[in-house]
Amino acid sequence: MDFRINEQKFTKAFESKKGFQHNRGNLIKLFPLATDKIYLAESVPDMETFHGITGEVFRACHNMRFEHTPNTEELLHAISKEVATNDKHQLNAVIKALLFDEADELYLFSAQILPHLKLRSKNPKLFALQDFVVNLLVDSEVRELIKAAKGDSHENILYNLIIEQLNKLSTATEIASDDEGYYQGKLAFDIRNLFKEDLRYLSQLQEFYVNNVSQLIKYYYFHYVTQQSLRVTDIFDRVQNNHPLYFTLNWEKVSRSRLALEHGWKKLESNSTALFAHANTLELLNTIDFNKKFTALQGPFTYREIADAVQQMTTDEENNFTAAVNKLITTYRIKIQDFVWEPFEERYEIAQGKLYEKHHSLSLIHRLFSMVKYQFENSGRIAAYHDYATWFKTFIKSGFFKLRGTLGGSLKIDRELLLLMTELSIMSLNQNKILVTALWEQLERRGIYFDERTKQAVIAFFGKINTLEKKSDSGDAQYVKRLYGNLNGK
Repeated sequence: MDFRINEQKFTKAFESKKGFQHNRGNLIKLFPLATDKIYLAESVPDMETFHGITGEVFRACHNMRFEHTPNTEELLHAISKEVATNDKHQLNAVIKALLFDEADELYLFSAQILPHLKLRSKNPKLFALQDFVVNLLVDSEVRELIKAAKGDSHENILYNLIIEQLNKLSTATEIASDDEGYYQGKLAFDIRNLFKEDLRYLSQLQEFYVNNVSQLIKYYYFHYVTQQSLRVTDIFDRVQNNHPLYFTLNWEKVSRSRLALEHGWKKLESNSTALFAHANTLELLNTIDFNKKFTALQGPFTYREIADAVQQMTTDEENNFTAAVNKLITTYRIKIQDFVWEPFEERYEIAQGKLYEKHHSLSLIHRLFSMVKYQFENSGRIAAYHDYATWFKTFIKSGFFKLRGTLGGSLKIDRELLLLMTELSIMSLNQNKILVTALWEQLERRGIYFDERTKQAVIAFFGKINTLEKKSDSGDAQYVKRLYGNLNGK
């Protein structure tokens, strides 16, 4: 079979009543980012806590969505009707002070609260984010893990009353999962497996689980979007399976020569600019129908899957694929009617690199990407181009960024995330302690890298909280002990 552009897919992805229109992802939902700043500022609190997204993950694991969730006043009113008291106002004030935070969210005193967590700002940008996270991290095993997680029983009458009223007042409807267009390739598969592994261990620790599952979900979404952003930037010339990102401690002092400055935030910030161009280039490529023998190209695919497939193609197959990409280039030039292409043709240089030199089809994909990028940067569509990157950077800054004055910024890991990932690293080895060298390996497996200066700061921190154990005065054998190992007898 020839590789051909599927006209129906092309129309679905790019044609609107106004004519040709770029999009954020239809055939391949690579990132849940927006092309305008509407709702950006009000979405930040939800990106910081990730509580509303966590609630959606838990609801999705039970195949349900709440059509109605009670607000604070509605919940307090329902509780006060169940309690005999002469002063309803005082009762409500006491309950609110004890169990609600400043944002009117319930404190996480029970795992049964988790499905009831909701977004503070109910807007389409956050709805897209929560649907994306569900499709990234949830599969049948995750559903069972969440359903089977150890429950918690409380003798506290007030706690039980709140949970009872939450369940009574929340109207749930059953929903079917919809994974159309979501990328499910190797990167998503590997990250989901890491998340699944850590969720399995975390769910053994009841209170720690309730207080940290949102952080775990947020981190693995961060791990995906950052790795995907770096992988698409490869675009065949230096393909790597892993892009190390270096973190600093939140409280650590950083000097100019640090590895973490060059291979952390700075790298992500520079790569983020062209993400919308990559999203549209891949959307264009996903309009091509491939021979069924290329199984990885039957669902939404990225450059990685294309590169692997091209190296397996016969000469005739690659010629057919080259013709399809050439047609996309011609079609794209024709569709962008408000743009003069001559300056691009004068400036464009054929990309250099092993895969480019060997496969003409891949060099044409680089040309297509360069065309998409160039027109964004030199047309009235530049605002959407930059806003897409702004959503990416805003999320990173919602929990993984530290401003370092004149040095710019660095990726940072705070105390809570460090302790969480350390505990899970030790549990994954079925031990109560871990060699420091093994800890670095386990953290790196999860996408967290430290340079030597930060490693020393981490060791000093573990010493201060009394979880560092030395087997010799020389320091050759240093262990980090589990901090939460006394929970549930573990």
